[in-house]
Amino acid sequence: MTVPASPQRPPTGLDPLYVDLDGSLLATDSLHEGLVGIVARQPWLALALPVWLAGGKAAFKTKVASAAELDPATLPYREQVVEHLRAERQAGRSIVLATGAPRSMAEPIARHLGFFDAVLATDGPVNLTGAAKLAAIERHAQGPFQYLGNSAVDLPIWRKASQALTVAVPTGVANTLVREGVASTELVPRRPAGLMTWLRAFRVHQWAKNLLMFVPSFTAHVMGNPGVPANLAIGFISFSFLASSIYLINDMVDLPNDRSHPTKRDRPFASGSLPVLHGALLVPVLVTAAALLAARLPSEFQWLIAGYLVLTTAYSFWLKRVMALDTVLLASLYTIRIAAGGAAIAVTVSPWLFAFSMFFFLSLAMVKRTGELVALGPRLDETNVKGRGYRTSDLEAVSALGTASAYASVVVLTLYVNGSTDAQTLYRHPGLLYLICPVILYWVTRIWILARRGEVREDPVVFAIKDRVSYFALAAIAGITRLAT
Repeated sequence: MTVPASPQRPPTGLDPLYVDLDGSLLATDSLHEGLVGIVARQPWLALALPVWLAGGKAAFKTKVASAAELDPATLPYREQVVEHLRAERQAGRSIVLATGAPRSMAEPIARHLGFFDAVLATDGPVNLTGAAKLAAIERHAQGPFQYLGNSAVDLPIWRKASQALTVAVPTGVANTLVREGVASTELVPRRPAGLMTWLRAFRVHQWAKNLLMFVPSFTAHVMGNPGVPANLAIGFISFSFLASSIYLINDMVDLPNDRSHPTKRDRPFASGSLPVLHGALLVPVLVTAAALLAARLPSEFQWLIAGYLVLTTAYSFWLKRVMALDTVLLASLYTIRIAAGGAAIAVTVSPWLFAFSMFFFLSLAMVKRTGELVALGPRLDETNVKGRGYRTSDLEAVSALGTASAYASVVVLTLYVNGSTDAQTLYRHPGLLYLICPVILYWVTRIWILARRGEVREDPVVFAIKDRVSYFALAAIAGITRLAT
């Protein structure tokens, strides 16, 4: 898309409207999205970023845009702004995209939206922001113009515009416009991300998985021992902070796939509710907090959460796209939580518990994949699950393997009750533990049937937290264990 040298004003006589991209038309920053895209797809290029930046900001933006390959169709546009621009275009106003983003990134966005007459963008050595953008607009407009922007860097342009249109501007910028008497119209009010938005990004509801750390203390009957509750509380918070840092990484790495998903598109980063830059800055803060807490616990716990960090990072960047390995890794991550719980209180975890955990959580990981495959529709063709190593034709195999793993976990439990010296030592009436088997059989059978019906559309652990039947099953297991003790 080329910029006309001598633009003709429409017969309506309306002043042309110049529109900023990052934070104005988009609810995100294309440069930050591009950087995240590079790290997600080609993390080794992160080493080249300082070299690119040494060549100047304009050249840096261009290189990031060429390496990132952002999809205009999946970006989070501000719907109120898009609707306003469409209405203005229909009224006969000329609309021009004027952005500091590189031309290679701006032009595909303009083509995708279809209502821009021209594009002014960073092209060459000049970074088209602030005074440089104002000069380009004045050369292009050759007369009065309107401008739509969102930040303090746009103030010089608003001062010269016949009409200033603002989008989510900071309070200080809005006050400056009023104080200087700049005629402005607020299209979108500023709504800073609230606590609930951040809690969603941290996925605090997923912290329930870390309650698995308490399992070894109950199976070893040491929960009432001095120091055990305190150590487990510290370990739980440490693990939760670490898990949240990984969720932030995962959501930033998986942005394009999340935006194509019917429900994940509403996640804070995918929707643009939270800037990806803020998420990137918070990751080291959370990891540091987790490490400081872990330093108060035995070294074995520290090694386990370090291993968890390495594995989950590898999962976010690569391993979640490897068919079968992804589910085995997810089951391993659940089992690491159990091992960490034992390490936090210096209790040796039974091999029987490890075996049960691997089979049981491998089944739940496959429930998750089954839900994703079912959501794609009834056709069993060769359609790939975006961001995963599965095809819709894998549904039957995944379901069969998942149910087999679920029932194998019950077999492990039966063998533990029947032949383990631990069961005979720790329980006065170990035979009563057999009653847990039908409870688990009922629960896993039910969740698998629901998954095949398409009624488990989220993480099965999260589903269980919301499921009343799951609480009844857990209460039954706790009651049976109490009677056996």
